[in-house]
Parts: sequence; C-alpha cells; structure tokens
Amino acid sequence: MLPSRVKFIQTQFLMRICTILLPLLLVTGLARSSAQMSQELVSLPLGQVSSDGYNNETLGVRFHAPQGWTLSTDVSSTPPLDSHVDGLANRCARILLQQAAPQVAGGSPSWGIFFVIDPKCLALGRFPKSVKDKNEVTRFGQLLIDTFKFSQFVPPIGVDIDASPPEAKRHGMIVTLTGSGYLAGALGEATETHVNTFFCVTERNGLWVGWANMTDDAGKEKMKQEGRVDFRPE
Repeated sequence: MLPSRVKFIQTQFLMRICTILLPLLLVTGLARSSAQMSQELVSLPLGQVSSDGYNNETLGVRFHAPQGWTLSTDVSSTPPLDSHVDGLANRCARILLQQAAPQVAGGSPSWGIFFVIDPKCLALGRFPKSVKDKNEVTRFGQLLIDTFKFSQFVPPIGVDIDASPPEAKRHGMIVTLTGSGYLAGALGEATETHVNTFFCVTERNGLWVGWANMTDDAGKEKMKQEGRVDFRPE
C-alpha cells in the first residue's frame, strides 16, 4: 500500500537547497483524464508483465524488479508525476508500470514507477550527449527538477544531479536525480525512518524513458543488488 502523505525533515547535504518540513503529497488516484496528455504517449502500448519482469517491445526495454516485489501496468492508483492535475509533467509524461516491495511492519513502503516522456511536449532542449559536458548535464538536470518538483521523487529537501555513461554502444547516457532524508512524524518530530529517492532518465527511440523509486534503506539496497533495466540495441 502506498503512503498518502509523506514529510521530510531537514538534512544537510552539500550542493542541496534544504527546506524544513515541507510536505510531499502523494495523491493516489488523482484524475489524469483532465490533463491533455501528449497523443504520442496516449498511443504507446503499456507493455507486459510476466514472471521474468516487465517488457515493452515498442521501447525496447525490459525491467527486472527485486525478488518479492510486485509489478503492475494498472497504474490507476499510482501517485502522479505532478500533484497538480493539469501540470506539465502529467501532460508530457506517462507512467507505464508500478512496482512495490512487500510491506514491512514499522517500515516505510518502498515502491517505484517506469515512465516515458515526450520531449517535444516537454520542450527542455536536447538530451545531454556526454557525461564530460557537466554544464549541459547540470542544465538538463535542473530543468528536470523544475518540471517534476511536484512529484514524489523530487523531495523539497533537494536532490543531487549526476550522469552515467551508456553501458553499450548506441545506448544513451543516463541522467540521475538522487535525494534522501528522514521522515517527520505526525507532529513534525524527527523519526528514524530514512527515505531515498531515485529518478533516472535516458533517451530511447525518440522518447525519454525513465524509472524512479522511493525506498527505505533496505529497499534501496535490494534495488541496487537485484533491480535492472535492459535495453535492446536500437
């Protein structure tokens, strides 16, 4: 079960803008129909879930979740990429898959999504071509932050921008936004629950493909060890 409301307390990270106790709203079931989504995204197949994971032949992408996590292309109850119904992120991006870890008593739910962005709709300029071009990576990362700042994967305490080279020829580089913090309790008090956010985007078949997660520390390690995204050569 996904949380309906999450708060972060202030944390100190170099190169981050920190805000104290701003709520991060996860509005499940927010009506996406009122947002006029890009037609290219509307016509894109959802993909299929099997015992081997998630596969989308149109995008040439296969996603493997950690053992025990559930995958579903029914994203009707998934928190949107923008808490504002008509927000740009809801119009220019589409969630194709939801993933969720088994609920652990006393722990914070670990979950995530796989999504696709129509770059023509979003109009953020060209996708960075090299990890060596740090200015371009930073520019693009900041534009992603501005666009998806109302999502659950860009916490108000800030994120770090990074990029990694492609794993194979003809694969695009990956731009990553990572964040973390401690959850606040009902009265605003600090808790011991540490939460991590992860938001990745790469270029694929004329679109931008992304995957994002919100996890506790155990979920982060599980995803790091067993989660994987594979791309078919274009």
